Amino acid sequence: MKLFVYGTLLPTCSRFSVLQQLEAKFIVKDEILASMFSTNKEWPFIIVEPNNFKVVTGEVYELDDEKIVNIDRIEGYQKGRLDNLFERIEVTTIHANHKVVVYVGGQYLQNSVKNDPDTRRIEYGDWIAYIRMLEGYSRNTKEQQRRRQAFLDAHCAPSVC
Repeated sequence: MKLFVYGTLLPTCSRFSVLQQLEAKFIVKDEILASMFSTNKEWPFIIVEPNNFKVVTGEVYELDDEKIVNIDRIEGYQKGRLDNLFERIEVTTIHANHKVVVYVGGQYLQNSVKNDPDTRRIEYGDWIAYIRMLEGYSRNTKEQQRRRQAFLDAHCAPSVC
């Protein structure tokens, strides 16, 4: 099974060790059509919508089919359950044209786009770049806070429906 990862499962992120433990094999860097958001919990989710022309950057991994249940567990997904944190769907990558599974925001996360002012759209769809930007502006000087806010205002539009 091919798995597209775009957030905490990427190298240098908090859950990459899970892919290593599952012996997932890196295939290619690629993109999918989706919109990316950041929660106030500091992790991303995506929404795939018709007529969306935004891209999300990530990586494709090959994973034994029976090991996907381990990813299901950490993503809060259970087949047939109505209140999953994430849903698992199949999409096709843009460049390599791989059919992949990807975890997208469940109903609760999708509702946060409308109802939670701390949920922000990441316009450029790249979680690693977003995290690096936040780390680069993490000191508490007034100038750095001003620059960080200016960056967020320019690149991470508040969620509006």
